[in-house]
Amino acid sequence: MAFDNYSDFFKLKKIDGGQFVGTKIYEHELKMLESFDVPPKYWFDIRGRETELETEEGYVKKLTLNNYDLKSVPEAIGNLKALYWLNLEHNKIKELPKSIGKLENLMFLSMSYNQLKSLPDTIGELKKLNWVNLDNNKIKELPESIGNLENIIQLNLSYNNLEHLPETIANLKSLGNFSASNNKLKEIPKSIFNLTKLDYLDFADNKIKEVPYDICKLKNLKALFLNNNKIKELPYCICKLKNLEVLYVSGNNIKKVPDCIKNMTNLDLSL
Repeated sequence: MAFDNYSDFFKLKKIDGGQFVGTKIYEHELKMLESFDVPPKYWFDIRGRETELETEEGYVKKLTLNNYDLKSVPEAIGNLKALYWLNLEHNKIKELPKSIGKLENLMFLSMSYNQLKSLPDTIGELKKLNWVNLDNNKIKELPESIGNLENIIQLNLSYNNLEHLPETIANLKSLGNFSASNNKLKEIPKSIFNLTKLDYLDFADNKIKEVPYDICKLKNLKALFLNNNKIKELPYCICKLKNLEVLYVSGNNIKKVPDCIKNMTNLDLSL
């Protein structure tokens, strides 16, 4: 069985996986189904690329569509109530529909290497999200609702156009890995220092001038990247971060580093 149009494929109501042996589907416009009757972890070859589609009892659980030149995500994606994994990396998507907030079971979202400039407020309704990759986009600001993602463990915002972060970041109490390198940030927001589970923090390649003393509240921090900013000095209290294993501060205007930092054992230090 073959399809000439990708849209026609996604308009089907029920699909028998046996139909798709050797099938190639053309056309990149994405239309969504609520359910598929296909084997779990079934792979389709669409336009010569691998597309992962995992189902359970006919409901889409996992969807990966990378390198398709997709320019948009349809509102109908909100129909995929069972979806826990959505990977749309390396496309040309400029915005996410508000219906993304209906994916109540979504745990993994990766939109890396697209053309997003903002996120819908409804992103905050994805309460089960654990991992979010938004790096290499054109995002200028985050919605306040980002603070509702109380179960998020990893958040990657690197390589965007962010000039500030919302104070609601302070609510991400489960966050352990946070990357915001290669943006236009001029300061580390105080709200970051409430995230005591952080063990990886990356603010490299921004325009940060000062490292607040409160950074020493992050007792679990293992890796701190502040290289290539405009920092002139480091707070002495960094010496008290006993779990710190990596500290990169090269490419700044630091004239003197506290001796206690230089003497920290097992520290990968880049000055």
